[in-house]
Amino acid sequence: MPTTLLTCESCNNRQSFFLDEATVVELKAGQTVPKHCLRCRTTTDWVFALVDRRTGRERRLGSDRREESG
Repeated sequence: MPTTLLTCESCNNRQSFFLDEATVVELKAGQTVPKHCLRCRTTTDWVFALVDRRTGRERRLGSDRREESG
């Protein structure tokens, strides 16, 4: 499940959320999703900003891409 960067319609705060693919498709179509905003301190409508490239997994668990010397 990719993280998606959303923007609060009330205060323009940006925050990443884990969202399923169906919700991301709806947001890209212009719909909003209600989420709690830490800045507004209330539940507000959020709009799509972009799909975050981060996977949410610990980066140290990935394979070592450096070439072995020797």
